[in-house]
This record gives sequence, structure tokens and C-alpha cells, in this order.
Amino acid sequence: YYGCVFLLYELSTPFLNIHWCFDKLGMTGTKAQLYNGIALLVVFFSCRLVWGAYSSFNIYKDVWDALQLGGMSKMDTSDELMIFGTDRSLPMWLVVLYMSGHVILQVLNVWWFGKMIAAVKKRFTGKTNKKE
Repeated sequence: YYGCVFLLYELSTPFLNIHWCFDKLGMTGTKAQLYNGIALLVVFFSCRLVWGAYSSFNIYKDVWDALQLGGMSKMDTSDELMIFGTDRSLPMWLVVLYMSGHVILQVLNVWWFGKMIAAVKKRFTGKTNKKE
């Protein structure tokens, strides 16, 4: 499940590459690049912001549930699954590292999305929100 989350994050990459190709082919500002830019924004927003936030929430919930289990496992774990696990508790350093990584990446996604909107807006309207 979690691998699928990260694959969906990259669904916007082809649109970004196509956008770059339009620039290199001298097609900057064309309708094709505009439509591609809109598709890029929609896919980025849907996959990284909406789906990413939903998936992060589910991951936070799973980690919270694992923390609630503590040292005593309520799950049916076989000895084969725990052959390399001597301690069934979740280390706090791992929780902090993993959760802070998700928060940082989600904040970066929001920041990048804002930059993408500004870039598309500048390219097709010639206006920016910069104060000079």
C-alpha cells in the first residue's frame, strides 16, 4: 500500500517533462503547453496534495496504533515474522524521523504547488505577484 503512495506522487512527472520539452522545442506559450500545464497542476494537486494528505493521515493512524500496542503485541504475529525482531515496540526515534519526514514533504508539496501556479500564471499572463 505505502509503495503505491509514492508511485502516485510521481504521476505528475511526465507532464513536467513534456512542459520542459515544449520550452526546448520553441513551443513556449502555445495552447498545447497551456493544456499540459493545466494537466500538470491538476494531477500534481490531486496526487500530491489530496491523495498525499489522505495517505499521510492513514500512515499517522497506523503509527499511532502501533504505538498504542506498546511492548505487548495485540496482533497475531508468528515467530517466522518476528525472527529478526527482538523488541516488538516501535522505537520513538523512528516515529519522530518518519513522521517529521512526511510533514516536511507535505509542506514542500504545498510550496512547490504555489511556485508551479506562479510559473504558469507568469508564462501565460505575463503577470507575477512579486512586489518590486
